[in-house]
Amino acid sequence: MPGSHRSQRQIEKLTGINRSSIQRVIAKDLKLKSLMRLRELQRTEGSRLRRLQRARILLRRYPRKQDSKKMCFQDETDLTLEVPANRQNNRCYTKGLKRDISLERLVCTGSRFSKKLMVSCCISHEGLTPPFFVDPQ
Repeated sequence: MPGSHRSQRQIEKLTGINRSSIQRVIAKDLKLKSLMRLRELQRTEGSRLRRLQRARILLRRYPRKQDSKKMCFQDETDLTLEVPANRQNNRCYTKGLKRDISLERLVCTGSRFSKKLMVSCCISHEGLTPPFFVDPQ
């Protein structure tokens, strides 16, 4: 069932059964095959809300207009264009053949070293600067 996945180590901790016994039950009794899965990142609004709260705290700390006119908030981040995946530990189970599984569940493409992009932006009393993209070369 989607969302009900537990690793063999998690099952071992929950049940107290040895992991080799769990592997045997999965393979022989349940007749399931272990296939590697691809991990996907979840993105939330949490970081955006934390930044907004911190900016409001700073504005309360410096209430005079001339103080806030001197402030400049800058942030830069490295965006990974290709997320590395640990294929060894990420698996899916099936009773059928490997060819019966959809390709998006099985295929894990990627290069050894993922490309990154640095983005910088600044906000001040004068306004927001457009994003500045830094080329690594």
